[in-house]
Amino acid sequence: MVCILLVLFALLILDLYIVDSAARYLCDRTYTKNPKLFFGQREKKVNTKSKSRQRAKNLEKTVTQRYEITADDGAKLVGHYYPCDNAKRVVIAVHGWKSSWSYDFNAQAEFLHNNACSVLFIELRAHGESEGRYMYYGKRERFDLQKWAELAEKEIADGLPIYFYGMSMGSTLSVMASDLFGSSVKGIIADGVTPTPRIVMKSIVKSINLSPALFYWQIRIDLRLRLKCDDNDYTALMALENCKTPILMPYGTADVLTTPAMSMQVFDKIKAPKKAIRFDGAGHMKSYYTDPEKYQNALLQFFCDCENE
Repeated sequence: MVCILLVLFALLILDLYIVDSAARYLCDRTYTKNPKLFFGQREKKVNTKSKSRQRAKNLEKTVTQRYEITADDGAKLVGHYYPCDNAKRVVIAVHGWKSSWSYDFNAQAEFLHNNACSVLFIELRAHGESEGRYMYYGKRERFDLQKWAELAEKEIADGLPIYFYGMSMGSTLSVMASDLFGSSVKGIIADGVTPTPRIVMKSIVKSINLSPALFYWQIRIDLRLRLKCDDNDYTALMALENCKTPILMPYGTADVLTTPAMSMQVFDKIKAPKKAIRFDGAGHMKSYYTDPEKYQNALLQFFCDCENE
């Protein structure tokens, strides 16, 4: 009997450890381990010499102008501004989960700059130079994006149209904030958008070899206690009920993290002018690389349609 109790106690401790590690992996910037390691998989080494990494470094050297704002909870948030002479629009670029502005937009940056776009690359809370320990999957970030839109309108745009361009979680956050934007925001490019935080977090849990059905309800409790909010308190689908901003949605058919079905679930809820661009064989955030010309033409046409509406 004692042995059975000891085994059950050990299993309980292991379960609590796995749940806590997975929850921190989802939202805590101070937790750098990959839970895949618990299951015997080696963490992939970052190839610092890849073309994408080199472009990111070059972009960081090129973009030197800096902005700071203060979030409602007092966190300092940082943005990097890439001005364009004779700009016709301002694009606010929002990077993805546990990523960076220079990495997610290193391929698109010069194209945007060369096509009359001044770009404000923001760093989400709990990322890069921005303050904050936790990621809230839109619960706080949507109000951060509202403040960035207000800054762009007052200090940068000078009457020019403003666009939000999000990658992965950045696209979901942009859509979640869409009902807060003023009339100066003319459009949203949402690449790799998801309907709800819960869906994307379950997808991440699955990617680290944990069963969402077995573990997610426990992780959800941990996140609720840690973040003081529920995972689905507010979603992109809710924001779309009041969104009048046109949305362009590039998506890849081979995306396993934010699947085409997720993108289409969002697309079907959009009441504003909308267009989805399909990229066959493209993985997560890889649509631009799969067919750059098609992607670029879609962006230019979207700008034209929004500005001539």
